[in-house]
Amino acid sequence: MGGRLMTQEKTSLHGLNGVLTGGLLIGFSGIFTKWAEQGGVGNLGVGFYRMLFALPFIYLLGLKDPYPEVKTSYRWAWLAGAIFAVDLSIWHASLHYTTAANSTLLIGLAPCWVMLIEFFVKGKRPHALAFMGIVFAFTGAALLAFSKGARFGLGYGEILASVASMAYAVFMLTMNETRKFLSARRALLHVSLSSMVVFGAIGLLLGESFTTFTPHAWKSLLGLGLVVQFLGWWAISWGMGHISSALSSIGLLIQPLATIVIGWWLLGENLKPLHALGAVFILLGIALGSRAPQKDASIPTRE
Repeated sequence: MGGRLMTQEKTSLHGLNGVLTGGLLIGFSGIFTKWAEQGGVGNLGVGFYRMLFALPFIYLLGLKDPYPEVKTSYRWAWLAGAIFAVDLSIWHASLHYTTAANSTLLIGLAPCWVMLIEFFVKGKRPHALAFMGIVFAFTGAALLAFSKGARFGLGYGEILASVASMAYAVFMLTMNETRKFLSARRALLHVSLSSMVVFGAIGLLLGESFTTFTPHAWKSLLGLGLVVQFLGWWAISWGMGHISSALSSIGLLIQPLATIVIGWWLLGENLKPLHALGAVFILLGIALGSRAPQKDASIPTRE
């Protein structure tokens, strides 16, 4: 019994490390997206090529993975991919009506939505440590957002960003279900494929251009595909199969911290004392959340 518990704790730790590593890598998404848009790429084009350039590598990585026994398992992955595309589309749209800092602040509400959805839909009461972890991590994310000029408001942009945070929460819960049936690589393959189809379809309907970009923009799109979608989300997808949805959502709040550090590193942006305080709160939140009970050993998870 003791050995089984230790194995579970070790697996959960590895799962959290996977989510944190992926969260750090997807911190590059902001800068790659900014460079791509400066080169003439629209929001939907960014999403489409992000998935397209990642797909060959994800496919090769999961080539030897066993197929699931139940073919309907792919439905969860395709649903997750569609939700992810909708989430990113709404979030990008919010940036036209509010500041990036405000939008980022509201996206940080995703762990709260995860907890509420699990409570009202599944009847799952949040563990006290998980709840405290969410409070600390969101406080840290809020401090980072305020340091970049975020302000409370109820405008159209704030409403869109709030809806995007709900969609992100639903995506994480759906992805968690996907990982019960599919390996991380197969899950990511079908999620990315689904997202690409949705981005492409919406882009064609809205008449967005998918060509005539600058060489620098194409390099940025390739960076999004390889660093963010392939490496970042592969690590996250694997980790999500071994920890709870609540801890996954808390762990992903490492992304805004990573974005600020990357901005300082690559763009020479200033670091402020509030950034350090926000980082401390996020790390405390992750530490508290990691102490809460994780996945039930009776629930199977594909590697």
